[in-house]
Amino acid sequence: MLRHITVTRKTSDEDVLLLSFEVCDGVSVFVSEAYAQFDWETTSAQKLRTFGHQLHGGLFDLEAGDGGPEYASGAFRARFHFFKPTKLLVSVEQQGDYFAFKNTAVAPEARMFLRTEPALLDRFIEALPRLDASDGGEAVLECIPLDA
Repeated sequence: MLRHITVTRKTSDEDVLLLSFEVCDGVSVFVSEAYAQFDWETTSAQKLRTFGHQLHGGLFDLEAGDGGPEYASGAFRARFHFFKPTKLLVSVEQQGDYFAFKNTAVAPEARMFLRTEPALLDRFIEALPRLDASDGGEAVLECIPLDA
């Protein structure tokens, strides 16, 4: 399986977007959905572009939705960290929608660890604003093996 983070625009209205996040670490795949503000794609691309120039120790959190049973759908958080100029590490936390289980509310969760490169991040940054065009569009961040 190819390692990746794929963001897909599912639906939208004039206020919010419903995004799907598929994360694969080469062994496991987890898909979750989260709501985000209407201009999430463009704003995120601008912030990631700024982060991309911080090659020494920079940190950036790409987030959508929020955790907890009070929120609709789920949550996504990817922390980007330039560990070394050529090592861009990404830790991802996802939470699905809550549901009833044994008289309580629970949600599926996943935590994965990935590695990518500055050139692959640049491609992802270029693809994000194109999600604004229509529902069904996707942006893919290709990743490489952690030990590469």
